[in-house]
Amino acid sequence: MPERQGEGVGRELVERMLKQLGNLYMIDLCCDDGLVPFYEQLGMHRVNGMVLRNYERQSGN
Repeated sequence: MPERQGEGVGRELVERMLKQLGNLYMIDLCCDDGLVPFYEQLGMHRVNGMVLRNYERQSGN
């Protein structure tokens, strides 16, 4: 929520998630380009990737 940005809520949630998943070899996260600096501040690294989406199989249609 834009009105809550800068309060540290997102950072706290991601830090908790990374702590809980810290025993895993790999943690992958996809985000928009504008969010890359946020995740880089938390120790994540930008990588390139590709995806294929079969939207006709998406649940909730």
